Amino acid sequence: MRLSATTIKDCQECTLKGFWGNIVKPIPVVPNHFGLFGTLLHWTIKEVIQHGLFEQWGIVKTMYTEKYSNLFLKNKDIEIPKDEGFYWSGLKLLFNWKKDFLERGWDQAENLMLEKYFRIPVRKNVMFSGFVDYLMKHDNKIYLIDWKSNRQILTEEEIQDNIQLNMYYWAGKQFNIQPDFVGLYFLRANKYVAVTRSEKDVEFLFDQSMDVEKSFSQRSLIANYSEENCKWCGFKEICNAYKEKKVLEYDKIEKTFF
Repeated sequence: MRLSATTIKDCQECTLKGFWGNIVKPIPVVPNHFGLFGTLLHWTIKEVIQHGLFEQWGIVKTMYTEKYSNLFLKNKDIEIPKDEGFYWSGLKLLFNWKKDFLERGWDQAENLMLEKYFRIPVRKNVMFSGFVDYLMKHDNKIYLIDWKSNRQILTEEEIQDNIQLNMYYWAGKQFNIQPDFVGLYFLRANKYVAVTRSEKDVEFLFDQSMDVEKSFSQRSLIANYSEENCKWCGFKEICNAYKEKKVLEYDKIEKTFF
């Protein structure tokens, strides 16, 4: 079983969503505009850092425009956006990100890891997987950065138990890189919110993963309806809990709700 930080988070919110999204996958989940917007930003940031394009904005804009076209205009799996809001807002976010990146002096940092995919066994039949956005060494400190395009800006207190940061900290160590700070960079505010991590946080991550294993092994899975849990779920059309607007249980053998 492959566990990502998203899998663990999904299961904590709704066991059935985690099970359907990562184990059974009863229907293909159609990508949404917001997910593609994040992909567009992450890809462009990677290209700028990897190729040192901070002072070549014309090239960046051309690359960005082509990527936007492939994701939003030529993608047969989604509806074409009704306006160019995603295009222009993304371009503005990236321009302000570039300016802030240079002001921080991060263009002088040593790149240690950039959009690195990991898939590492942790115990029998279980592995952790995910993408580390960016690991860099700056002023003799190692920073792990996860780019975020959402509007909500979290505080240090709010990210203390962040599952993604726990897993990415662990992943860095598997590549013999131990971050001094791990954090989220909020692109809409050009704000980097960072915390430290320790072995205690890694132990907590493994405890959470074992809870997921145990939940998935049960015959009865909780379909935990709530507006927040269901907001971005791709299984609404086949989920009775969502349709009836209440918490239900799902028999994974009989494939019925009760």
